[in-house]
Amino acid sequence: MVFQEKSGKRYFQFMSIFAQNTEDCSLSLDWGREQGATHIVRVSEREEGFAGASSWRFAKVLKTVAHVMVEDIVWEKWQIRQTS
Repeated sequence: MVFQEKSGKRYFQFMSIFAQNTEDCSLSLDWGREQGATHIVRVSEREEGFAGASSWRFAKVLKTVAHVMVEDIVWEKWQIRQTS
């Protein structure tokens, strides 16, 4: 699923931090779990632009908001809406 930040600036896909298919993610998942992250998100400026140009971040994704780690233990609150 692709979600969009309500401001329209960023799109992201997410998966559980406990998922088995996280091999293309270069983040330290154990460290992320210790920080309270429940998901990893792939962020892009374009809806179709997730390959190559995107980056992975830790997050806590809820129904209408995502708390995204933008720096070491610095969390931003993103209002989200589903796009697909």
